[in-house]
Amino acid sequence: MQIEAQGVEPLLAQLSEELRTKSYRPLPCRQVNIPKEGGKTRGLKIPAIRDRVVQGAVRLIQESAVREIRTLRLTRRGQETEPWTD
Repeated sequence: MQIEAQGVEPLLAQLSEELRTKSYRPLPCRQVNIPKEGGKTRGLKIPAIRDRVVQGAVRLIQESAVREIRTLRLTRRGQETEPWTD
């Protein structure tokens, strides 16, 4: 594993640079077939670790933005804000 050999910091630095320069491109997903009853299989696509890291970062940013928008809307209406629930 490349990440285990080099460490997390170089990966995060590379992803950060790619996102800033808008050169980030996700890697192709790994395709795995899972056996089902009756001899059929179900396809499962597994994203690369670097892509999951980016997905997690985007999710955190979006959740923060949604909280802020929700708070502003409730404050403008004169309502008290409720704690964020997932």
